[in-house]
This record gives sequence, C-alpha cells and structure tokens, in this order.
Amino acid sequence: MAANVDSPRRSSLFGLFKKSKKERSQSVAPTDDDTGRKMLGNRSPRRSLQLPGKDNYVIEHRSTNLSSLSGHSGLRTMQSPEQYKTDSQTEPGESIVARFTERTWQQVYAYLSDADLAAISFSCKAFHSRLGTEPFQKLADPDNLAQRYDFLQRLDKTLPGHLLCFDCHRYHKRIAPGEEKLVPINVQSPVYDCPEVGNPNKINPRIRITFDRIMPLTFVQMAMRAHRFGAPYGITMDTISRRYKDKVDDSTWSHQTKFAVVKGHLLMRVMSSCYAPPGLPPAGERHLLYSRQNFIPFFSVCPHWQDGVLMPNVKCALRHIPKPLEGSGLNRVARETKLHFNPEKPIVSLCHNCKPMRRCPECPSEYLIEIRMTEDKADPTKLFKQTLVVTRWSDLGDGSSPFTPEWEALNGKPGFDSVEALGKRAVAGQFEAEFNGDVIPSQNMLSMNPEKMKLGEKGHDWY
Repeated sequence: MAANVDSPRRSSLFGLFKKSKKERSQSVAPTDDDTGRKMLGNRSPRRSLQLPGKDNYVIEHRSTNLSSLSGHSGLRTMQSPEQYKTDSQTEPGESIVARFTERTWQQVYAYLSDADLAAISFSCKAFHSRLGTEPFQKLADPDNLAQRYDFLQRLDKTLPGHLLCFDCHRYHKRIAPGEEKLVPINVQSPVYDCPEVGNPNKINPRIRITFDRIMPLTFVQMAMRAHRFGAPYGITMDTISRRYKDKVDDSTWSHQTKFAVVKGHLLMRVMSSCYAPPGLPPAGERHLLYSRQNFIPFFSVCPHWQDGVLMPNVKCALRHIPKPLEGSGLNRVARETKLHFNPEKPIVSLCHNCKPMRRCPECPSEYLIEIRMTEDKADPTKLFKQTLVVTRWSDLGDGSSPFTPEWEALNGKPGFDSVEALGKRAVAGQFEAEFNGDVIPSQNMLSMNPEKMKLGEKGHDWY
C-alpha cells in the first residue's frame, strides 16, 4: 500500500526533472534574438530602461529633461559622439537657448558675477548675441579689477605662449618660452615686454629670497602653469632651483633654493650657510650676519624678521661654538692635556632657545637654525669647520594673483594668521615629505614672536 502511494509521487518528481540540462535552459531562458524582438515589439526604447521603485522615476525624469533640451525624444540623447558628428538634424544653439524665455535667463544672470557673464558671452555665438559686449564693458572698469583678473585667469589654458601681467591687466607674449631663468636683481632678464616695467606706481609683484635675489610673481605663475597644464605653459621646478654665493660686501654666505608643489601651492626652501668662527664679539656677529648696505641679513628672511626672537636665536647659536684654547704657561698646558684625554665633540648641541623651529605668526614662513661640521676645501690648514645653517620654508600660494593671502603676507600686509591658516601641519613637513619622508625636521615648532611685540627698527634685540 505504501508503495502504491509513493509511486505517483515519484513519477511526478521524475516528470519534472526528466528533461535534460540543455532542454531546461532553453525552456527557462529565451535566446537574445527572441528577447530583443519581444522588447522592441512590445515596449519603447525608453521603457526598456525602467526600474522598479523611485529609480524608475529618476531615469525617466532625467531622460525626459535631456530630450526636451536637445529637441529629440527617446534614447536619441545617448548617441555616441561619432553619431552626433554625422547628424544633420542637430538644432543650432540659438534655438536651444530660445526655449527659455528672456525673463528666465535674466533670473539666471542675477546669480552670476561679472566674470561669469563675460565667460558665458565669450563661450558661443548664441549667448553673445543675447548678452552683447556689456559684460566686457563692466570688466574694463578700473574699479572692477578683481572680476577682470577672475575672467582673464580662465584663459590660461588657451594661451601657453603668453602670461598674464598684473600691471597692465592683459596678456603679454613671452620672449623666450621655456628658457626663463632666475637671475640676480642687477641683471635685466624680462619674461615679457611690458610698457609699465619702469613705472614705480605699478605693482611689479615680487618677494625677497636673499640679499641680492628676488622671486617675481611671473616665475610662480609659470611654475604653477607648467604643473597644471604641462611644460609648454611655463617652467619646471628644476629651472627655478638655484645654488649660488653672495658676491657683495665680502660675504661668505652660500645659498641653495628648492621648490615643490604641494596641494596646489608652491613651497620654497632656502638653505643659507657660512663658516662661523668661534668667540665672535657683538661687532663680529653683526659683520657676519648683516649687509653693510641696508642692515638686512644675508640669509633668507620674511618681512617680519625684526620682530620676535629670530635674530637673537641666530646669535645664540653662534655662541655655542666652542672657543679655542686661550692663555699660556701652565694653565694652557693643563687645558691642552685635559682636551687631549677628553676631546670636544664635533657636533654642537644647541640650547632650548635656539634649537626649536620657529614659525612666523604673520606669514607662512618657518625657520630652523643649525650648527654643522662641514669641510672647507679652500683652507688646507683647517679642513673641517663649524658652519651656521639657517633654513627657511615658505608657502608662496597658488600663483593665481598677487592678492592671495600667502603672497600678500610675504610682502608684509597685516591680517594673516599662520596658526589658523597652516594648522598643525608645518610647511617644512609638507615640503620635505615630497622628497623623503624620513628626513622631516624633528624639532618642535614654536612661535617666532611669542610676546607679539611689533617694534620693527625701534627694537634693539634684532641688531
């Protein structure tokens, strides 16, 4: 009896699975040709993209908007670029712009700046016929230079052989594209011919690097343009990096500059060094550190170097250099004997005042003072000497204009807060991490002006 009951059940299960694997796949999944014929015969092309739920509304809603703007329906907007080129039914831009009323366009214009309106008018004939030359007339107003700069900077990518001049408010053709070099301040090497180059009332934006070297904004522009768009638009970082020695006032200082682009900003490092004799009197320290022409340090400093503890810390580092033996007789013999059994270490340790790095609170500049033992091949009598090394890191900004916060702060304009602008990440750390993360300066960072005293030349500690 049990066998009779189970036999129909077994036969029904066998009937379900008695088909071969190939037959089951054909009965369940139709071929692609059949599916395509069914979809094209029963549904429109747009409905074939429908999805359940809100996704269906999103796709259908977007396709409807694209179809209304392009003048075609269905999936015509999803054609390839090759099909667009051969499509003779594409409507001109005037008819597409005319789909919206003048009142609608006026409401759109109300949200745009003068530079944006000029860019729209410059983009195509359809918008130029509507806007005319009025946006460009507004940019020609001398009181509207910010908007004019904003519009002109958008043309950088289309003008590799030209450079924007902030004195003339126009583009000038570069004299020697790709061959521009940083030269001393007393050497004439213009990047372009500007009629306002000798006008003292113009900006001529630049910052001081060392005693007889400057960094014009034009080189910052070309370095950033080459980084953004390619080598034909400017110059490489190796082109503006330099090694040189001072040849003024019997200076013994040598300098090395290096640049890097980090997060869209051009960072600069200047390492200045000179052999420092031990036991210098105050007059000797001034003779070693300052130029006799304008009493500015030979090494690289920002405009706020007179305020704070930068110069006192440099002089403090000089006083840590061990003095040679003095005196004569038994006292000198005793000192020589002591020095023979306990020689002094060649590495000079600095104190808690001059050892930490210092950040200027009013501009993006940071300093590190060191005493190193280096080789002097020019003096065979004493091959190794103690050397004073002052390193400065600075953020030159993005090079877009002379009105960026970083560039204005490096030229002495007040109102810049380096702690708020730079945050916890030091400029020195960002710069060194671009080349080798293992050599990041390990000193702690302190303020260059902890007392916030701004005396300038009236103060006496700097001299």
